[in-house]
Amino acid sequence: MKYYLIGLFVLFTFVIVAQSQDITFEQAEISVTDDNNIENVIVRNGFSTITSKELRIPITNPDPFLGVAFKLYGKNLSEEKILIEVRSDFNNNWIKFEFDDDVENLSGELTSGLQFFDKSANTIQFKIYLKEETIDIERIVFSFISPGKTADEVLEQIRKNEPEINFIPDMDIKRDRNQIFDLSKMSEATSYPRPPIVTRTEWGCPQGQGSLGSPSLTSPTHLIVHHSAGTSSSNDWPAVVRAIYALHTQSNGWSDIGYNWLIDANGVVYQGRAWWQNTNDNVLGAHFCGTNSNTMGVCVMGTYTSTSPTEAAKTSLAEILAYKADERNINPLGSGYHTASGLTLNNISGHRNGCATECPGTNLYNQLPAIRNAVYDLLNPTSVQFEENLPEEFHLAQNYPNPFNPSTTIRFVIPNEVRNLKDFSSQTPRNDNTLVTLKVYDVLGNEVAVLVNENKPAGNYQIEFDASGLSSGVYFYSLMAEDIVQTRKMILLQ
Repeated sequence: MKYYLIGLFVLFTFVIVAQSQDITFEQAEISVTDDNNIENVIVRNGFSTITSKELRIPITNPDPFLGVAFKLYGKNLSEEKILIEVRSDFNNNWIKFEFDDDVENLSGELTSGLQFFDKSANTIQFKIYLKEETIDIERIVFSFISPGKTADEVLEQIRKNEPEINFIPDMDIKRDRNQIFDLSKMSEATSYPRPPIVTRTEWGCPQGQGSLGSPSLTSPTHLIVHHSAGTSSSNDWPAVVRAIYALHTQSNGWSDIGYNWLIDANGVVYQGRAWWQNTNDNVLGAHFCGTNSNTMGVCVMGTYTSTSPTEAAKTSLAEILAYKADERNINPLGSGYHTASGLTLNNISGHRNGCATECPGTNLYNQLPAIRNAVYDLLNPTSVQFEENLPEEFHLAQNYPNPFNPSTTIRFVIPNEVRNLKDFSSQTPRNDNTLVTLKVYDVLGNEVAVLVNENKPAGNYQIEFDASGLSSGVYFYSLMAEDIVQTRKMILLQ
């Protein structure tokens, strides 16, 4: 078999505007027709290694990094028998690419996931390892993405969504997988809240809260964990999300990003697929081996084959899984039949449980038992705090749903002890009621609603806020009690 290369030429250029940054997407085709463009070919014992010469990157001045993916075309292609690595002139380290099993390839096609290179790179070079002589790669189409740098003030605001780290792996603690787990019997006030999220508009989605197509609803019975198989560290995670969005919509041809949620190394949770009518997040994604019905997909951004996600990322993963398990009455320790795949799966499963893939990486996959336990502990009714065992501090929870239309629920806690302001290590019991105010403000600081303004004893409280008379936009709600002020943001989408 002969391998040739005729160089590189741009097939497609696409620029989309996402708030203050441009997302540039370009494709280039490499045809196997010219021996002069191959650095070397090594054939030994039925195995072949093909190394290209350096190829010019068609995007100039990518920012804040360069995203790269590719699609192979040929005969007798097999994921198990092909390995491709790419390096740039900026860094000589070869980067391994994983294949994306959620792309519906035609016969003779294979599609890779996304990897990231320094923005100073000018050329790339690829190396192909073939484990069988009958494989014939005819051409490669590379996708190049410059997602645009996120503004510093936006990054600063997004970092406020970083969680308190509370994930404690407890692989040795066994729970009863067959325990009756009926969350519907819990009081409404103890529903597990969705953690704070970065909306599509906030991370710079070109379609904002909408999408290129109409979202379809599904009823999740299984929660699927992924890794992105890309960079595990970044100073601009919203740009990573935008790069994944561009790959999924422009290269894969999907109507939207494939995942329902994405989590960065700081534990920040990003809204993935657009919601149905901007209020219902139970939408059909594209993430589980082409059998996406009745699933929710969560992507922990990074590569976790041999390294572990951060504790912050695992904390947020447990919280978003607990939120959906609570809402859908899913036992995090249980298993069940998944109709679309025809498989009996753990209710919290990894991508690899649906098809042959490394996702979510061996290290993260091996931590799924601990993550299931963490989700169970968050939802176990025996651990829910009531008035006789309240937290020691005031707490204002994130409203749910958020974004909302036209009403949402706000919960807060008044502790049963008063912290001594002169000696923060000591506390005294609360003997009387506390004057509590809960108010809503618009982005200009104008008061638009007073939800609470009265003395209240220690306890858990839940308030319904109806915004029917307000216009769409960002609002803030603020809890004031004693010398405590806590404020959170919410989004109204009429």
